[in-house]
Amino acid sequence: MDVKRTCGHSQYVGRTIVVLVGLILVKVCYGFSLPLLPADGTITATFDSPVSAVSYDKPLVATLTLSAPGEGSFRLTDLRGRFRGFSHVEDFEAEQEFVDGRTQGVWRIRLTPSGLGPWRLLPFAVCFVKGQTGQEQTVVTQAVKLPVPQSLPEAEGAPECELTPEWVPPGWQTLSMWGLLAAGGLCLLAGLWWIVHRIRRTLHERMLSPEARAEEELARLLERGWIAQGAFDRFYTGLTGVVRRYFERRYHLRATRQTSEEFLAALTQDVRFSVEDRRALADFLMVADKIKFAHAEATAIEAEQAVVSAREVMLLRGRGISGETLLNA
Repeated sequence: MDVKRTCGHSQYVGRTIVVLVGLILVKVCYGFSLPLLPADGTITATFDSPVSAVSYDKPLVATLTLSAPGEGSFRLTDLRGRFRGFSHVEDFEAEQEFVDGRTQGVWRIRLTPSGLGPWRLLPFAVCFVKGQTGQEQTVVTQAVKLPVPQSLPEAEGAPECELTPEWVPPGWQTLSMWGLLAAGGLCLLAGLWWIVHRIRRTLHERMLSPEARAEEELARLLERGWIAQGAFDRFYTGLTGVVRRYFERRYHLRATRQTSEEFLAALTQDVRFSVEDRRALADFLMVADKIKFAHAEATAIEAEQAVVSAREVMLLRGRGISGETLLNA
């Protein structure tokens, strides 16, 4: 019976020794331990962890161990502001005990990395208060840099396969976008061409005399073909507009902003126009207003005669240009 108890006790002690040796080997081979105070001082401080380095994506669990001769207690500053490179710091005081003539304090610390480093522990104050006398002894630790993981070695040898580019046809979304961009570009070019064309024509017309400008406007009016289409109301509206713009440019009258009655009334007070001139202009405007506003019947012959009347009103007959010549242009 005593032999069995002795064998069991020996096996238990043996397993305990194996576990302790294994833990020591794991700490020596895989963990790290950083001294925070000189080894020759009365107070010692170490910062250690069971892992070999700080991981980018995993929290670090470490232990802060303090030891001082005599019986007493340790008092620390707030450790949450002494770490750099960590987004979250948690510290828990595990225990303080008096063993073999020394007081030992242990703090468990959990650190969450916030980036790729560097990760540091800045200096902090350690105060040891002796239990019997109340005497305080304060020391300041040194800054330490926590170990970082080793970079992976570069790959050696040639790649296992060669990548060759392969053309992938675009989808309908991409083609639709290209089509819209192309249509928008064409519309933009057309708009720019129209603007440039209008600017060039406007500059050209401003350099012409009122008579020559009226000739070009009459030519563009006849090119629209409204007489052949029977659109006499549009034709007479455009024809009276040519005559009114001519009087406005040539004699500086407000012809385009006045009714026919107001226009004729203004001419009666202008000494530059004779009675025959006012009568010819009144007859021309009266015929045009009947067709424009009263929708009176009109023929192509009457429209051609109206062109001749407009030229007579604008005093273009004296320049040797007849209505028939302009109609045949």
